Amino acid sequence: MKKIFGEAACIIGDALVVADLHMGVENELRSQGLRVPSQRVNMERRLLSLIEKTNVKRVVILGDLKHSIPKASWQEYAEVPQLVRALEARAKVVVVKGNHDASIEKLLPDTEVVDSLVIDDVLLLHGHRRALRLDFSRIVVAHNHPAIEFVDELGARMREKVWLELALREEALSKLGLSKSPRITVMPAFNELIEGVPFNIETQGQGPLLKEELVDMSEARAYLLDGTELGRLKELAQL
Repeated sequence: MKKIFGEAACIIGDALVVADLHMGVENELRSQGLRVPSQRVNMERRLLSLIEKTNVKRVVILGDLKHSIPKASWQEYAEVPQLVRALEARAKVVVVKGNHDASIEKLLPDTEVVDSLVIDDVLLLHGHRRALRLDFSRIVVAHNHPAIEFVDELGARMREKVWLELALREEALSKLGLSKSPRITVMPAFNELIEGVPFNIETQGQGPLLKEELVDMSEARAYLLDGTELGRLKELAQL
């Protein structure tokens, strides 16, 4: 697995992996009084540029391609197929279903849609459902939109997206029948409109894999998109 400098994206095997595009979130923001333009063109440009730079054969969207639940908005009906068709002109697209992706097959009848995917002993799943197996070298999930919140000397607050790296608790391994823990990676959201959840303030992960009895989130290490290691979450609580 190779994280891409400056982007909420990585390379695993022959695939570019991104997560939490949340196409259509603009509608929700508009309902809150915010005038936000569509992000489709911007995300399409970024993704096509990444495909060209990395020369991958596949693009894996690790859940929450769309935003509205349980149905799709008019924007999602129009823009989700547009984006995926543009990507499929350059590479095969695989959508790993997230909790916002109900009925995504109706929008993308010709695109491969799966609940999870394995590439080179790496399990990829969105993270809102329990994994049937955990005996992999690495597990990559999304769903959590991890970020770190910084506060300056004047009290101004700013959030930066991060990658989280952690492992299963030692006491959980025997219960799960594992001899050693897979490395667990939590991906940041690809959509630039999503600031993220400040894990140095709210350190409880979401989803079955990140429950307290399995992992200690305070021990997770946070990395900025430029690769800078910030340290463990418990060390970042006072930023």
